[in-house]
Formats: sequence, C-alpha cells, structure tokens
Amino acid sequence: PQLGHGAGLLTLPLLPVAARAAFTRGLRVAAGPWTSTTLLSNIGRIPYPLDFGDAGRATAVWFSAPARMPRGLTFTTASTGGRLHLALRWSRTLLGERDGARLLDLFTRHLAATSSEAI
Repeated sequence: PQLGHGAGLLTLPLLPVAARAAFTRGLRVAAGPWTSTTLLSNIGRIPYPLDFGDAGRATAVWFSAPARMPRGLTFTTASTGGRLHLALRWSRTLLGERDGARLLDLFTRHLAATSSEAI
C-alpha cells in the first residue's frame, strides 16, 4: 500500500471517522516519547508552471507541514522556477514568541551565510 499497512488500517471504513480520529490522537500521545523532534518535509521540484488562468502564474510556492506536539518543529522545502523555498514552523508549546524569533533569526543568518541571494 502507498501509505503502509498501519495507515491503511486507519483508513478502513470499519469505524466512524470520529472514533478513528480519537484513536489516532491517542496513538500520537502514546508514541510521543519515542518520536523524532523535528520534521523535514520536501515536496521536491515542481517541473511545470503553476498556471491560474487569468490570475497568472505563481512565482513561488510556500507551504508548511503541521508542527503538532510532541514533534513541534518543522522545516518544509519546495523548489520551483529555479529557486528553493523554505518554511520554518514551530508549536507555541515548544517555543515561546521570543524563542521562535531567536530560532528564525539564527536560521536566517546561517542560511544567508551560504549564499548572497539567500534572503
């Protein structure tokens, strides 16, 4: 299966959606201590123009993966038009406003150090 056997079981129509959602939340809480603390999500290169008809073509792609606890921190990437687009997202439970701003500043400075066009 495309999603794996575990995800396949959760999508079977044997239980009502609300019951499956509660079961999934319970699994997430139970597995919390053993899960990674960061997620890197990459949708890859988008080889075709994103054309919205009369509205024109998109020049950038931005998205962010959920930053639910216990993970709480995600980096997402996409590439289109020869440019890499990055998003950093965190849970307010993990990082307060000042901590998040400091992480963003640190990330931005180090990214800028890799290229004069990074910012």
